[in-house]
Amino acid sequence: MHDKDDISGKASAERESHLLLQSHIYHEESLKILSKHFGKKDAFWVLWNQRNYEFLASILLDKEYNVQMSFDTYTRLAINKCAFSKVGADAYYAKNSTQTELHRALTQSLDYFSIARCIQDDLEDFKKDLQYQKNNLGHIFLQAWLKSNGKKLKDYAPEVLERYLFTSETAERMMTLSKSYYQRAIDEVEPYRAELTDYIKIIDLVRNKINFYKVNVQAYRVNKLLDKIISTKFGIQTSIQEAITRSKKYIERLQGTDGSWFEVTNMQGLSNVWATGFVASYLEKDNPNLVKATEFLLANQQDHLWGYNTDWVFDFDSTTCVLFALHNADQPVQPYLVPWFEGQTSTGGFRTYSDTAFNLVSQLGLKKTQLNGWTSAHICVSALAYYFLNHLEDRSGFEPQRAALKAYILENKSAKGVWQPYWWTSYLYPTCFVVQAMLRDEDDFAAEITQALDYIIRKQNKDGSFSCEILKQKSVFYTALVLDTISASPALFATYQAPATRMKDWLLANQYEDGGFTGSNFLVIPNPTTLNWYQSKKRLKINKAGGGNSITGEIANLFSTAVSLRALQRYNQLDTATYGN
Repeated sequence: MHDKDDISGKASAERESHLLLQSHIYHEESLKILSKHFGKKDAFWVLWNQRNYEFLASILLDKEYNVQMSFDTYTRLAINKCAFSKVGADAYYAKNSTQTELHRALTQSLDYFSIARCIQDDLEDFKKDLQYQKNNLGHIFLQAWLKSNGKKLKDYAPEVLERYLFTSETAERMMTLSKSYYQRAIDEVEPYRAELTDYIKIIDLVRNKINFYKVNVQAYRVNKLLDKIISTKFGIQTSIQEAITRSKKYIERLQGTDGSWFEVTNMQGLSNVWATGFVASYLEKDNPNLVKATEFLLANQQDHLWGYNTDWVFDFDSTTCVLFALHNADQPVQPYLVPWFEGQTSTGGFRTYSDTAFNLVSQLGLKKTQLNGWTSAHICVSALAYYFLNHLEDRSGFEPQRAALKAYILENKSAKGVWQPYWWTSYLYPTCFVVQAMLRDEDDFAAEITQALDYIIRKQNKDGSFSCEILKQKSVFYTALVLDTISASPALFATYQAPATRMKDWLLANQYEDGGFTGSNFLVIPNPTTLNWYQSKKRLKINKAGGGNSITGEIANLFSTAVSLRALQRYNQLDTATYGN
């Protein structure tokens, strides 16, 4: 069928006549087919007349271009535009009159689908609809945004308004809204998933398409903003106290009004949930940015778990970061532990993604068997989980799980005394978290800690830094992780004082004038089928857009800055206590 907009909107007389003729032919042939199935007096025609009435109502409402239209009116217009999409459900119900609840659920689902699709269509036709003055939700939202800034839609050319559509975040708002209605369409018929498998798959496909579009639009907008506000000029090296103050201000300046931070980019867009959890977990308890971050995180749960961003599926590693941030802010974490422990496998280690969640399969468009790499236990995910659990004061309710996790950690220690990653470009990430967890463990791990740190220090560069062994590049992030680990214990600090001082000096030399530190490409995205890229020595390439067997990293230097901030704070506290500097 033709889009109703094509028929009722402005067009050339010749094209309008052609479309109307085609529409009339299709309508007539449809009636002939339906008449053969339902005769003249069937109950189906009562529903058919209702759809005709709804469609006519949409034509009358749509004739007037109205940028002041309320959203309720818009949803009614969208539903009525697509009234005939419910004819299939009506026909089935007419032949199966006992299926009242199925018919209700399906027609309601189709209404939600119609709203979602119309919003998506409005985004695609934003500029064209400006030229022909056709009702469009983008025009309505943008008019409200312009009015709040003392401007009017009619005062700008379509090309300018199209730019405003993205810079004002109106496009992202529309895509979020569209996605929510696609989800409501699925939720409405969830009890009938077995009967409506193909229908739900179609909704999944279009929802995932708009989700992919949204996260990339968001990434483009944020990257453009960061280009304007982030410095790449190194500042004059000052005292450690001044470096700490500048770092705090940098983190504060980059926090969004909703309390989130954007960081790291891949095929799923920018992270705002995982990133916010990670950054917040490194802040001091009295930092006001921690309170705002906590509010954002609590408002963006997925069944008591958290994901990479607000548009991607939950994972257990992002959840660990968030739980640590909540604990850091003195928020209760016990209510979230039961679903989080579902990420622990029979090996004792933690997986990243659930092996039973339908959303991961549908969003990636892969078979469940093609996700074994991402749903198996990972050392780096387990290291962070161990680190988190050993920070909890009350561990009585999960001692068996913690014991199994410790056993997994010890079983996977390399001969060199370190731990190899899955999602990260260096052994330094999991090893530093394991060492810090061991420092807080009731068991004596002095030998393991010494072996790990002695090996790490032997790899230190002459200038005090540490390099990523895959990219062979000096890294602020990994250097700060090591300094943070050594400075977590007075005993370790005393043992490794000299190399720690070299790390501190190198970090201070790599702070930008705006307070941020040099960012790193530290994140590996293995193919979902890859169980262990480190042993197989898969070739990895930097690709900020993501994709299998790629490396990506920071765009705002927030991970490096957050870890450097705490590392310098810890170093300064111990150095002052030892030497009174």
